[in-house]
This record gives sequence, structure tokens and C-alpha cells, in this order.
Amino acid sequence: MIADAGNWFLTSGIQNSDGGVARYRHFDSGNLPVSTEITGYTVSTLCWFYQITGKKKYLDGAELSAKFLLEKAWHPEYSLFPFEVASPLPDSYFFDCGIIIRGLLALWRINKQQLLLDVATACAYGMRQFQAEDGRWHPIISLPHFKPQPHSAKWSREPGCFQLKAALAWLEVGELTNDPVLLTWFDKALQQSLESDSIFLVGSGNNVEYMNRLHAYCYFLEALLKRPDHGKTLALGMEKASKLLDHLAPKFERSDVCAQLLRVQVMASQIGIAQLDSVAANASAERLAAYQFSSGGKELEGGFGFGRSAGAIMPMVNPVSTAFGAQALVMFHRYQAGGDAGRLTDLI
Repeated sequence: MIADAGNWFLTSGIQNSDGGVARYRHFDSGNLPVSTEITGYTVSTLCWFYQITGKKKYLDGAELSAKFLLEKAWHPEYSLFPFEVASPLPDSYFFDCGIIIRGLLALWRINKQQLLLDVATACAYGMRQFQAEDGRWHPIISLPHFKPQPHSAKWSREPGCFQLKAALAWLEVGELTNDPVLLTWFDKALQQSLESDSIFLVGSGNNVEYMNRLHAYCYFLEALLKRPDHGKTLALGMEKASKLLDHLAPKFERSDVCAQLLRVQVMASQIGIAQLDSVAANASAERLAAYQFSSGGKELEGGFGFGRSAGAIMPMVNPVSTAFGAQALVMFHRYQAGGDAGRLTDLI
């Protein structure tokens, strides 16, 4: 599974020769534009593949994507990453910056290149530009003037509990550099996320909207693993997410949601928050594994499909779905075999 997913990342063309990684590939129209967030996720993913297998090709791939981020995407004058490399300068997303920082840190933990930690720290402080007057964090700001973009009902364009996963960047940089300021910022983000937990999944009843919000809600659950003192909230959140996934799946299902929930369930069990239901988890793993393509040439083989609509596979193969899916299955099978599922910092 790792070999197939890893080969897809490195040989399918989803990663450009300069290291930038496309959002996803559509079966008919090919790759979408390169995303700095997805490139950050890829750095984390390839670092994890390297740790699991010891194969240098994954470390080389991670370093190539990190080079793209540092040399082509990073703007030291703003201490932020835009969501794309383009002209005029695109907007910057709070969530994207957090994901990119975590990718740089994943690579730094392996090769200890100081520039990775320096840029991660600078961007962590740059994220203060997203702070709103009410203390919450704007999802999107324009560059170069740091003007907040209007909020809307779409989850990625409003503040919410999902932002806690991006705030993990503050926690991880703060722990590595012994920086109390960043640790305090994470604690504030945690409190805000807990306050929005109960309302985040309230929507219009549209299946696509609900599933997309569930994807974002799982980000909150992933980050909450770092605070086991909120284990009751996490356990209730997992139960709520699992029921909603089962309810929505016949009409629309995202594979990354299946993977996110399985990862959280495994890790929550490992750290003693909630016991894993082996029967249900086995069924989830089988459901998730069915998303990995075993044919279709190098452009598809090893990658994970984005989702299913009315039971039919959607014509998209996706880097994040592949990263989350491969990691979830490896973590689950290792844990079921009595082994260590992994560290929380490894969670892509």
C-alpha cells in the first residue's frame, strides 16, 4: 500500500518537476493548478513514507517540495504563504499556512536544516495577521495589505473549530523553540474551537455541504488528540462524526473523511481516550481501501479516489485523500497487530 501510494506521489505527475503539487487530478481534464497547501501536505506525507520505509526517494521528494515552498512560494516580506504561486499575488489562508508549517517541521525533524525551522517560526508569527478584532482568526486575508476577505457560509471562508488543526503549527513550533507566546496562541485557538464545536455541523441539509463540513470537523478532532484532558469532547465528537458519515455516505462520501475518522479512532484508542471498536474499524478500513486505484496507468495507480456520489466513484484522484488513506490503513493495521500506530506529530 505504501509503495503504491508513494509511487503515485512521485511518478504520476501530481508533483511537478519543481516540487509543486496539484490540488488533484481529474480523469478527463488532468491536473488542477499547484496549491501551496497541498504541497505542504505532500512534504509531510513523503516524510512519513520515508520514516516508515527508510527509502531515500521519499525524502528526496519531500525535500523537492519543500524547496518549492521555500524558494517559490514563501514571501518573507509578509511572513506568509499565498495559496498559489501566481501574479498578481493571491490571497493567504490561515489554514494553509498552518499545514505548510507542519510540513516544514516534519522535514526538519529528519534533516535538521535550520532554514526549515526559521521559516516555520516566521510564518507562525506571520499568522497573527489573520487575527480579527473579536479575537478569532479570519480564514483568508489579501496580500500585500492583510485585508480580511468577507466571511461566508462556506466552511473554509468562516472561522470555526476546524482552524485548530492549523493552530497545531503554533503548538509544534512553540514546543520546539520553547516559545510561550505561540503556546498561548494555541491555547486561545483551542478555547475558541471548543466554543464553536456544537454549531459547526449545523447546515442547510445539503448532502455535499454536510460532508464537506464533516471533513473540516474531522480536522478539529485530529487536533483535539493533542489535548487528552478534553477526551470527553473528543469521544462525543467521534460518535457524532461517525453517525453523520454513515447517514450521508449513500448519497455522497469523501474518502478523506473515512480516513480522518479512522485515524482519530485509532489514535484516541492508543492514548486511552476511547476504546477502538475493532469490528466497525475493520469495516471502515475495507471501505477505505476500496478507494485506492489498482489500475489506470501511472496517473491513477496507487492514488486514492476523492469520493463517491450515489455509490459511483467520482472521476478525481486526490493527494490529500491518498495521504490520509494510506496513513489511516497503516496505522490501523499496525495497531490491530499490537504495534504502535505512530506519534501524534506524524499525523499528516
